[in-house]
Amino acid sequence: MHIIKADIKTFKEYQSQLLEIYLEAGTSPPMEQYLDKDEETRYLIGIFKKRGYGYFAINKGKLIGFMLAGPLRNDSLLPESISGRYPVERCLYIDEMHLHKDYRGKGIGSKMMRRFIKEADRKNKYLFIRAWMSNPRAINFYKKHGFALSEIIEQKKIRKDRSGTFMIKKQYLVQELK
Repeated sequence: MHIIKADIKTFKEYQSQLLEIYLEAGTSPPMEQYLDKDEETRYLIGIFKKRGYGYFAINKGKLIGFMLAGPLRNDSLLPESISGRYPVERCLYIDEMHLHKDYRGKGIGSKMMRRFIKEADRKNKYLFIRAWMSNPRAINFYKKHGFALSEIIEQKKIRKDRSGTFMIKKQYLVQELK
């Protein structure tokens, strides 16, 4: 298993595998939301188009995990309580981090996170991520890697079976880059 830094070209090479991991993670417990494949593809490509990049975990030529990040100002849900307290132009934001279900709990996410933090451009002072509050495993993972709890937001989602909507809470976490 190795980790590579990814740009839009790398994304396109692994796009179908990345979407498979992303859609599985987003539609399985604890998330269980409806995700439109075309809409999500546009969202993921948009991360790269807005000065984003990624780290991909590859095992025997197959994508098994990924992390996508970019400037915090690209986060469309960023609360004013964060933008008013932190220098947004000097903050990174991890938009997405997911592993294939067969590779979770094996240290791969930790390897990606450590590499990301090590290689993060130090013109940035802070690093942010957010996780569903109904996913304590993710929140504990980020805390283990030096993140501290910050703001909580609510977001409307579509039920997986499209029978209606529901509200979820997301926890922002922050880390000062040193």
